[in-house]
Amino acid sequence: MNLIVDLDDTLVYTTFLNNDAYNFALEKCGYPRLDCRGRITRKNLFNVKYEDLQKIIKTKQDYFSLKWLPYRTILNTQLLDKVKQNGTDKTFLWTKANQKRVQDILGYFNLTKYFKAVIHDDKAHFLNSVIKFQETFVDDTMVIYENESKNISSVNYKIIDEIKNSLFDVKGYLIKI
Repeated sequence: MNLIVDLDDTLVYTTFLNNDAYNFALEKCGYPRLDCRGRITRKNLFNVKYEDLQKIIKTKQDYFSLKWLPYRTILNTQLLDKVKQNGTDKTFLWTKANQKRVQDILGYFNLTKYFKAVIHDDKAHFLNSVIKFQETFVDDTMVIYENESKNISSVNYKIIDEIKNSLFDVKGYLIKI
């Protein structure tokens, strides 16, 4: 079975640090902080001038990897146990996160050894991503652990697992194509 695991808020809870980093960058560039119940994303930056956006994103990424990483992120140990059980040869990390940030998170939690590869993808066309996965894998069976069900809606799936607590709301989707 191929196991594909999303990073942010699935394997590692990063919303606290993500929001801290965005607010730091916004303030540094002269914008007000955002008070957001959920995760701040680029979609929340509609009031930012285009010429400031890249500077804010870079400042946010730099801040994310600084000394706050150990204090503002939380590992999903239940999912990590499943990753370990599955074995490295058929386990992949799938993320749209910045490559340096991914390396910093994996390095801090000593997770690199559990994944055959890190698949960077914008996740804009979920079905296309799944088809590419299938072309890569020898075994057709694929379970994707993801915290955002909207990403899964374009394929046939069956929920076979769930990890739900105060921080994580993650489902394991058996993908059927």
